[in-house]
Amino acid sequence: MLIVCTILKNFTSIFLEPLKRNLNLFFIGGLESMSLTQEEMGDLVGPLSISIATRDAELKPHFARAFGVRISEDQKFMTVMVPKVIFEPCLKDINDNKLIAVTVAHMANFKTRQYKGLVQEIKDCTEADYELMKSVRESGAENSALFFGPKAGEGWNKYIIRPSVAVKFELSELFDQSPGIKAGEKLK
Repeated sequence: MLIVCTILKNFTSIFLEPLKRNLNLFFIGGLESMSLTQEEMGDLVGPLSISIATRDAELKPHFARAFGVRISEDQKFMTVMVPKVIFEPCLKDINDNKLIAVTVAHMANFKTRQYKGLVQEIKDCTEADYELMKSVRESGAENSALFFGPKAGEGWNKYIIRPSVAVKFELSELFDQSPGIKAGEKLK
């Protein structure tokens, strides 16, 4: 199983704007098989920035930072770990329409992917999830300190990760969201 990590506060605008533009374009129903190449999948190891977005009935978007992602071996499902302290607006949207978009960006090379789908399950995080989240937070702190100085790294370590929920969703679409000419291109 592939394991994915973290998020970066300073790059929110890079990820949030594409999420806002595409939130109402969800493909409903899922893919029979989402066999992804490594290039399509993006960089899923290293310092990562992860964010989720949902929308309400009036198409108003909601955003939350996440601190861990797991992709099922068959590549049909993704589970994203989100701190409860920031999850409430997204939870209301999910209860209403089950739609979610998750953006994963590599913090060093900015290769970015956006995964969309329908939420299947929300449950409390396990100890293994918390270990992943802690690792993601530490990786983000180290990378942020390198780019922006020690205070940025200290900020990352202040993110609250307990309690958190694991949100499992069926993958239905994949987009390239890397900065550049191909941003927004549908990959699957």
